[in-house]
Amino acid sequence: MPELTKVVTLLDRWKRRLEENGSGCGLGSCSGPKSRWARIWRRRSGAFLQGVFYCQRQCMETALTAQLARLHAVAPPVRPSNRIPLGLLMVARGWLTYEQVVTALAAQQTARSGQIGEWFERLGFATEQQVTSALGLQWGCPVTFSLDTASIAAFGRIPLGILEAFQMLPLQFVAATNTIYIAFGQRVDHAALYAIEKLLDCRTQPCVAGRKIVADELIRMRQQPRPHELEFGPMHDFA
Repeated sequence: MPELTKVVTLLDRWKRRLEENGSGCGLGSCSGPKSRWARIWRRRSGAFLQGVFYCQRQCMETALTAQLARLHAVAPPVRPSNRIPLGLLMVARGWLTYEQVVTALAAQQTARSGQIGEWFERLGFATEQQVTSALGLQWGCPVTFSLDTASIAAFGRIPLGILEAFQMLPLQFVAATNTIYIAFGQRVDHAALYAIEKLLDCRTQPCVAGRKIVADELIRMRQQPRPHELEFGPMHDFA
């Protein structure tokens, strides 16, 4: 009897897999295998993009390129301004003077690079801890001044390229609430948090960490092997 139960269970699994693979690859011009049995085997190495299955790397890259081309044609939304400018907030806290803010803004405008908080630090007007605390107040987020590298390494579901683009790190995952705590080294990007929620089917909570701490950790992560992470090369110019 146990043997019969195992056979029935195995048949059910194959039936479900056949039903799941009935539609094959989501790319209409896919050059992969056409038979149903071959698609079942191919599915082990395929991937999903927005709920659509692609049977091989070339199919995924083609579909992703097409989506990026459509996004590139859409005018980017205007980034909303912060409720309280960082310099004004730090003046109100007594960490900076008005003259120092004006000097830092002039230096930033001349260089045409860098965040204003970075310029406060470069010019010796404020410490990284003061800038980080001010960013936490500006975004209404908790602040952390230390990172647990073991926790960051254990959660490798967010591609490193995305983490670098937004200067953020996954601090901790709480399974009980299905929540990921994300630390930002510069500005908190709520669009990135929303994208992570949709991709990983979880909740996200932001916090602010030291700019240098986050940047140094991302550099360290870049030097570590990431065998299960796939990165595409430079994209074509769609303009």
